[in-house]
Amino acid sequence: MKKILIASDFDGTFSGDDDQFERDAEAVRAFRRAGGVFGLVSGRNAAALNYIHTHWNIETDFLLADNGGTCHMPSGELLFAREASEYALLPLCHYLMSKGTRLIAVNRPDGTDMIFYTHSDGRIDWAPRRAFWSARKFTEVSAYFDSVEKTHRVAREINALFPRLDALPNGGCLDIVPRGSGKDVGVRQIAALFGVEKENIYTIGDNYNDLPMIVAYGGWVVEGAPDDMKEKAPCGTVRSVEEMIGRVMRAGESDV
Repeated sequence: MKKILIASDFDGTFSGDDDQFERDAEAVRAFRRAGGVFGLVSGRNAAALNYIHTHWNIETDFLLADNGGTCHMPSGELLFAREASEYALLPLCHYLMSKGTRLIAVNRPDGTDMIFYTHSDGRIDWAPRRAFWSARKFTEVSAYFDSVEKTHRVAREINALFPRLDALPNGGCLDIVPRGSGKDVGVRQIAALFGVEKENIYTIGDNYNDLPMIVAYGGWVVEGAPDDMKEKAPCGTVRSVEEMIGRVMRAGESDV
């Protein structure tokens, strides 16, 4: 029996409708009962992704946080983490503030530092004073801008100015990871650990930070994805995670 792996984004990919969400979660359980390997892949930090897994009762075999840069087992065991140099942190944070970010969150394998946050009424928490910032290696820095257009513009600038970092737009959020990282890289690493061949990897997502893994493997997007992503998804568009899993299981029902 061949082993099949599904890597799924969460935010915007799992349905916000309660009934459909439960059907999505039940489809995951059925897939795992049939011997499949399932994991969540997110731009969120490890603690937030673990909360999603436990609070929403989504069964998983792995949790890939930080856009694929940090991988934990559901038990909490750290499998791997890709970190950027501590020397990039302070210049990057100053640059993001100069561009008007509303927050700066720094993810590391041992936790997250929210070092700058602007409330909707203009109040600032964790005032941006350099003495408060810990120049340590990091797996991801996240920032937030007031428009998707600005997020994409700042991403292009960072990719040009910081040669050892990759900036990944995700709606109004901008996730910055070590160059050469990304959800596709994380999925490749976890597939190797589980002994799954590339042709047996399937992915699903809804936003631009999902695009690398969707293009690299058998990938779908959900209906709410941007139109240009739908054009690039090798397997097309589905209404839900449930539908995607059903297609995978029907295609390989003699082996899964």
